[in-house]
Amino acid sequence: LRAYVGKDGKPAEFAPDNVPYQPESFLKIDTEGFKPGDLAFVVGYPGSTERLTTALETHHDIEWNMPRRVDLYQKYIDCLNDTAGDTEELKIKAASMISGLENYKKNFIGCLAGADQQGLMEIKWEEEKNLQAWIETQPERKNQYGTVIADIDALLKTYYQSKETDLVNSLLGSRYNPLLQAAIQIVRMAEERPKADLDRDPEYQERNWQRLEQQQVQLQKSYSRELNIALLTLTLQEGLALPADQQPALLHHLFPQPPTPQAIEETVISFFEKTRLEDVDFRVQLLKNASVEKLEKSDDPILQLALKLNPELKALKEKRERLSGALVLLRPAYFAAYNEFKQGQIAPDANSTIRVSFGTVRGFKPTPEQDEYTPFTKVWEVAEKWAIHQGEEPFDAPAKLIDAIQARRFGPYIMDEIGQVPVNLLTDLDITGGNSGSPTLNRRAEFAGIAFDGNIEGVASDLLFLPEVTRAIHVDARYILWVLDAVEHADALLKEMGITPSFSQP
Repeated sequence: LRAYVGKDGKPAEFAPDNVPYQPESFLKIDTEGFKPGDLAFVVGYPGSTERLTTALETHHDIEWNMPRRVDLYQKYIDCLNDTAGDTEELKIKAASMISGLENYKKNFIGCLAGADQQGLMEIKWEEEKNLQAWIETQPERKNQYGTVIADIDALLKTYYQSKETDLVNSLLGSRYNPLLQAAIQIVRMAEERPKADLDRDPEYQERNWQRLEQQQVQLQKSYSRELNIALLTLTLQEGLALPADQQPALLHHLFPQPPTPQAIEETVISFFEKTRLEDVDFRVQLLKNASVEKLEKSDDPILQLALKLNPELKALKEKRERLSGALVLLRPAYFAAYNEFKQGQIAPDANSTIRVSFGTVRGFKPTPEQDEYTPFTKVWEVAEKWAIHQGEEPFDAPAKLIDAIQARRFGPYIMDEIGQVPVNLLTDLDITGGNSGSPTLNRRAEFAGIAFDGNIEGVASDLLFLPEVTRAIHVDARYILWVLDAVEHADALLKEMGITPSFSQP
């Protein structure tokens, strides 16, 4: 990606006379490439993992949270696909959300499969049992750590009691219901704007106003009434399928009596037929100027929905913050006990901050009985997959790529150990969601690839690190350069990156 900036080299809004950003330094590209056993690094911003949690927390994830979300996300995916049908415009607008849902779903499925295969829950319960027994072997430990696990679990049991209600409320106000989410932002901004900036919710402080406006504008590019109607209808159906005492308050307001599926859809359709929020300029003006009093007097049905849902979302946020605050007092003692018990040999959690992960280029055996997976895949295997599947998606490699492989136009990008160009490689680095796109560096801190995935057997390491089967998957820099050179003949780009092209345009 090339970033464009103002003529002064500083960040600027779009303008025709913006210029490419010229960094003071950038990563040199490794043209030699990795070999098995080489040292490798990934520098990036992983999301978060949950290894340093109690067994109850892991149990909640495996037994309820992940299976529930896999089921929900599949329903959203089916809903979007069915609504889009063969309409190209709707398929394009639904694509980004479907891709995100598929990614989350795949991650959870992999985590559940790995947890089951590795007996993760049994390991976690046994380890916690041993930790508690270790705590109780000495009076000093018992005095310092004695009830910390039970205290954490007591807080969580209370928090989990409303899990279904909380889930549906959060979905109603999420990006899976984009226009309602936009309306909630307008309501929240109206509440926060009259306050002094330091007293505002950080999300609505003045530093974020431009970004919030841009989100309203960005929404318009993917907005579709048909998709929004289908998504909101599905979310309401999910809430109404819960027992009456678990249904969100908004649903009781909308449907005092249990509705038929047709009545739910007709109600949602009427919201979108009567709202003005489909107009991006109207949304932006409300975001910038509306007061709570003005919004309360509005007859816009989606704004009224947002006003009624807003207290539930604020209460949910406050509940999460109370839990987080209470855990802040307990987690340090739990971490200290666990760290002492494990003698410092614990796998750290990712926490959405920058992290450097290091390890080696290395294959693995999925199970002791299976053959070992080698660390590198090869371009010839791309051609084989293409031939076997007759070029059908996802094996529809471009003809010019297949031609270059079959002609063995490998040039300097060949890896002697495998006799052809490497495509992907495995390392034993510790990465997770959020690391996709992170640069993979060699021992000289040169760019040698891009991390983009993990093996399905290792996804459960987000809950309990499994070093023997957890592998990061990277695209090899030699493959990137080969595609740019031998396949695309992107000489200008190669030269800009300091690489001399080896293949002339045919």
